[in-house]
Amino acid sequence: MKGPGSQSLHIGTFAGIPVKIHWTFGFTVILIMYIGFQDQLSLHGYFWLAMTVISLFTCVVLHEYGHALTARKYGIKTTDILLTPIGGIARLRGMPQKPIQEFLIAIAGPLVNVALMLISGLYLYFAIDQTSSELLEDLIIIDSFSELVVYLFFLNFMLFAFNLVPAFPMDGGRILRSLLSLKMERIKATRIASITGRVIAVVFVIIAIVYRQFSLGFIGVFVFIMAQREFKMVEIEDRIKKAKVGQIMRTDYSLFYGIQSIQDVMDKYKEGKEGSFIVFNHMNQVEGVIHEYFLKNLPDDFHGSDSIRKILSVRFEFVTPDLSLDSLFKIMQEKGYSIVPVIFNDKIIGVVDRQDVMSYVKSKN
Repeated sequence: MKGPGSQSLHIGTFAGIPVKIHWTFGFTVILIMYIGFQDQLSLHGYFWLAMTVISLFTCVVLHEYGHALTARKYGIKTTDILLTPIGGIARLRGMPQKPIQEFLIAIAGPLVNVALMLISGLYLYFAIDQTSSELLEDLIIIDSFSELVVYLFFLNFMLFAFNLVPAFPMDGGRILRSLLSLKMERIKATRIASITGRVIAVVFVIIAIVYRQFSLGFIGVFVFIMAQREFKMVEIEDRIKKAKVGQIMRTDYSLFYGIQSIQDVMDKYKEGKEGSFIVFNHMNQVEGVIHEYFLKNLPDDFHGSDSIRKILSVRFEFVTPDLSLDSLFKIMQEKGYSIVPVIFNDKIIGVVDRQDVMSYVKSKN
């Protein structure tokens, strides 16, 4: 499955973090053109309309950089910042387990909006003779820098206030969880924050129906789904942390030897019960492993009668049954293993492959 950044345009890298625009952002350009056509804007009007949209998304990007740069302080990297028609996403490679760190990362984005409010507010106070209320009277169509600054002031206020709503995926949901995590387990804190978010989402939908604010209803449905998803993700993380390799290892695994043929492995692979395999030498010692990736991508010139050693990988490592599943998961992700042998007292007692891990993750408590 392709990730959300696979259909995006890379527009630049700042502070070592790539900024991308999702293909759906093209609808924003179409919307700008449509609004301009409906209002019969001149080139001057189109310019200020475009500047308004660019300023809006610049504020969103800066908000996301607040999260990303704070996360970097705690050793968490950011894959990229992705712009979509409904906002920005800083795709962090994980979240800290310490509540205070999660709090600081979550609050950093809204604090950027506060800083932008202060900057625009100071400009309006010292550089503009008119009051903000007078400028707002003509703010339906922005056609001057002063009106744009007023717009940015209130835009950042709205971004600050909206993101503090205590519901996932807004920052307020993470802030609430981090504060609750100071007194209780993370999974319990997530459950409470998730329920709070879903209640707020239902309120959004009710208000949307009563006042026919369909955009608010869309947000409500989105928040409800994301609140549920966040809890499920943390529930999975909690299960992985508490489980041990010995709980999910298989003792009924296929045995292959280096002198056997690739066809022998392919026949077993096609049965669909196993994806990766352990290979032994004549002394019954592990010689290597055959990863599922190689079986799926065999070269065209391979022959079934060729030795297993032709596709054998000697990159593997042993794990013990008392190793946490969380540690195993990280090892497999970082080193690209699809299977690992499990040993106890220097003897192999089982294997764990990616299918075993995913089956455990998907299984019910």
